[in-house]
Amino acid sequence: MGSIAEDFLKEVLKFIFAVILGWCFFWTGEAIITVLSVGLHRPKWSGYSGAGVLKWVFAETVLAFLGFAFWLVSFPLAYNLLTKS
Repeated sequence: MGSIAEDFLKEVLKFIFAVILGWCFFWTGEAIITVLSVGLHRPKWSGYSGAGVLKWVFAETVLAFLGFAFWLVSFPLAYNLLTKS
């Protein structure tokens, strides 16, 4: 009985982690687009839920991948800079 509860708790924690990670990637993508557009694009705090379905899916996916790519490149670069003596 304890293993079922432990497995359930692990799955819930994985889900919460995935949601928080996706949220961070999305907002990193929004920040990058805002910086690259020199402030012409304003971050959408409510997301793209008011847009059409295709635009919503496309915008949220592109921004999440952009945020993921940013962190994927930033961590190794920061590590290299910090470890070089």
